[in-house]
Amino acid sequence: MEVKKRLQINVAVSVIAGFLIVLIGFLALTRVNSAMKESEIANEIVNSAFERNTFRYDYLRTSNERAKAQWLAKSEQFSRLLKSASDTFKYVDHKRTIDELIEDHEATVKLFPEVVQNRENTRAGAVPAALSEETENRLVTQLNMRAYDRVIQTRQLRESAREHLFAALRMAVWSIFFVIAVMTAAATINSWTIGRTIISRIRLLRGGASIIGEGNLGHRIEIEGNDEFADLSKEFNAMTVKLRGSYLDLEMDNHLPRCLGERDHRAQAGGGSAAGAAKPSRTREPGGANRQLRIRYSGERK
Repeated sequence: MEVKKRLQINVAVSVIAGFLIVLIGFLALTRVNSAMKESEIANEIVNSAFERNTFRYDYLRTSNERAKAQWLAKSEQFSRLLKSASDTFKYVDHKRTIDELIEDHEATVKLFPEVVQNRENTRAGAVPAALSEETENRLVTQLNMRAYDRVIQTRQLRESAREHLFAALRMAVWSIFFVIAVMTAAATINSWTIGRTIISRIRLLRGGASIIGEGNLGHRIEIEGNDEFADLSKEFNAMTVKLRGSYLDLEMDNHLPRCLGERDHRAQAGGGSAAGAAKPSRTREPGGANRQLRIRYSGERK
């Protein structure tokens, strides 16, 4: 694989890692916001239930009309909170707890007006005091039992909402950590492979250049693959072939005059008759002798 493509892979890995981190961060933020909203609603339900119990105790102790009005207003608020919680909470356990709270709330809303009506009947003399007291004790006992169940349910809902929030935060942190770890490992492995490839190929090129520089023009740099270094080695080998050819031509040009000079000297030493016979042939054979010498010299160099 080409070094350029490997570098592009590193860039792509970094871009993908950034995109995944942003995506996970967005999903985690959405989940955390949902969990925080659930926790906020659960806290409001707990506070509203406590305040409604306070107004109920106040009315039972003093029969204060203001306490009754406050209890009714708080009951309406509690009903709206339960409806909002039913729409917000998604888990089955949460919805089951909310359904129990709604059932308990509806029963409480029916019981408290009966207590109020019983006290009004007692003040009007329509009901004997003993019967009124017995009825109120029964109704108050039922209200207390409902209040106790409601406290347990609201606490369970609040704790579940908190656990959901912490789970969302943990998941976000671990997801981002996992993506960073995987992408870092991938980029590290790819970078290590690139570095190893570059170093090994540079060593081959440097060694080949050193051998050729010492005069061995027949040396070839063998780098296999389809990357830039393989292409460079091919170009380097082609350049060496051309350089070797130029070097052979230069040596032949320097060696040929000496060969011809020696031949002429031998011809002159051979005598007048041989010189006369060789004279016309010398004017005809330089090209042929040149070619023969080049062929012989090239064969020797190979």
